[in-house]
Amino acid sequence: MSEPDPTDVAAAGPPPGAPAAPASAPYPGWRLALLTAPFVIQTAGHVIGTAFSPALLAEAPLALVALSPLPRHLVLAAGKLDALPYAAVGAASMLFADPFLYVLGRERGRAAIDLVTRRAPRAARLLRWFERLFRRVGPLLVALSPGPLVCTLAGMERMRPWLFVTANLAGTFFTLLGLREVGDLASGPVGFVRELVETNVTRLTVVTVVAVALYLVLERRRAATANREARERDRDVAPPGPG
Repeated sequence: MSEPDPTDVAAAGPPPGAPAAPASAPYPGWRLALLTAPFVIQTAGHVIGTAFSPALLAEAPLALVALSPLPRHLVLAAGKLDALPYAAVGAASMLFADPFLYVLGRERGRAAIDLVTRRAPRAARLLRWFERLFRRVGPLLVALSPGPLVCTLAGMERMRPWLFVTANLAGTFFTLLGLREVGDLASGPVGFVRELVETNVTRLTVVTVVAVALYLVLERRRAATANREARERDRDVAPPGPG
């Protein structure tokens, strides 16, 4: 008697009474929240720090570095802070979300990239360019531009953890020291800007708060328009008919 064809057995399914094969478990919601929370907190800090940057620069420069370590803020705050707190707080703020985004990229792949670009529309415009560049010079890109998109790409591309950490740390401290040196070398113009801000702190804070609020409204409208256009394109694509 001939042996049964394995493909026929597989097509027939499991025998009666056999336990069903377990379905692939969905990604745990608590873990997704854990890995994305630092990025959300960091983004909120950037918004708050930028909105109140004139007041923070005048009254609490270390808080400005902690909330919004953007290059312009780091250069302006460098002359008002000692090197150790400047480097420690700046590095902690810049690195805060990076390891979580790296793990998210490793575990979620393309879905993680989609999540980051939805929360950072500007990063979405650079996605294709960064993806091509990352495959060529990934570690260098992590060192020179360790932002949310790059850290998530590093995880998705399965960069070795030790290499990611080394490049990320080196790039962050190099950036901090370089921007502090820029502040020292350009102490005249930087000091003039700082004095201008401190002299007009109330008016400038009102301007930055209004500007950030308008930016957020425009970004939300732009995102809503993009989502609506995507849904309309999906509706216009007719499903294939029966063959």
